[in-house]
Formats: sequence, C-alpha cells, structure tokens
Amino acid sequence: MHALRVISGRPDPGRLAGGSGLYDAQRFPERELNEQLARVGKRLRAAHTRGVEHAAAAAEVFRSIPDHVPAGGRLPTGLTKEAQEEFLLGFRTGLDQYETEHGAVMK
Repeated sequence: MHALRVISGRPDPGRLAGGSGLYDAQRFPERELNEQLARVGKRLRAAHTRGVEHAAAAAEVFRSIPDHVPAGGRLPTGLTKEAQEEFLLGFRTGLDQYETEHGAVMK
C-alpha cells in the first residue's frame, strides 16, 4: 500500500517507510490496513494521471493486494513483538523489490 501511495504522488513518500505510519501499521494492523484499503481506488486513479509508467506500476501493486489479506479476510488487531519484526522485514523487502522494479516512479 505504501508503494501505491508513493506511485500515486502522495506527499511525503517516506513517511510510512520510516515514520509513525509504519509504527502504527506494526501495532494496529487491522486499523491501518483498512484505512489504506479505503484509499486504494483514489490512489490507483491518481497514478494513472501521472503517466503510463506510473499506471503500470500501480496496477502491479493493485493486483498484489489480495496476497496481503489473510484467508477469511480477518486482519489481526495487534501483533506480537516477533510478528512486528516479521512485518517490518516483509515491508522493507517488498519496498526494496518495488523500488528495484519501478525506481523511476517510486520517487
């Protein structure tokens, strides 16, 4: 979701990667993911207005969203310390992957 926010041109692209948004996502995953999911359509449209490369990158992120929703659709309301560390590792790995594949539009 962070990648889609950056691709769509939202201000302060680093906020989630290093700021309070990431802190909140680790501690309150259900609330944060629900808030991000509510914004997906608007961000997808915004990415399309930025050009073909942005649209393609946003479409890839959009198609990957179901991979991040647990079976049954229930999201955890909180994470253990170990799960927070796993989340952070997964977040950074995914962000690195998107930046490698779509570096030009991730700025």
